[in-house]
Amino acid sequence: MAKSKYIDIDLKKISYLIEVKGYNHKQLIEYLGISRETFYNWIKKHTDFSDTIKKSRTHLIEEVKNKLIERARGIEYEEVTQEIKIIDGKEYKTVKKVKKYIPPSDTAIIFALANLDPNNWKRADKVVEEDNKTKVNIKHSVSKEEIAKRIDNEDF
Repeated sequence: MAKSKYIDIDLKKISYLIEVKGYNHKQLIEYLGISRETFYNWIKKHTDFSDTIKKSRTHLIEEVKNKLIERARGIEYEEVTQEIKIIDGKEYKTVKKVKKYIPPSDTAIIFALANLDPNNWKRADKVVEEDNKTKVNIKHSVSKEEIAKRIDNEDF
């Protein structure tokens, strides 16, 4: 979809593209068929455009954050299935409800802790001096055992 005039912009569609489809600025520019410069000029000149982008982005981030927290905690849900049987020409419906549980995701836990408590959980680079001349970056990694130990010792 190529557009070149601000007047033609459908703000509801822009909101949808950001919130539902996860579009970033580059993808919006491509969708609108405008230059990067025009896009940022519109953000400066049209508060409705910039507000739509900000609000939609905030909603998307909030939704993703909530899903991350769910995955870090585990998810309990109820699965409902319906079965229809026909006996002697009569229709009988049965509804079956089953509680299900998705356990916490280790990746979600680590990611959340690294961002919520970076002083204790962020993986950092260490700089080591060799011969007082050369500096070498060494990746500091936390072992799975250390992560498990830290999780066991935390008060959630």
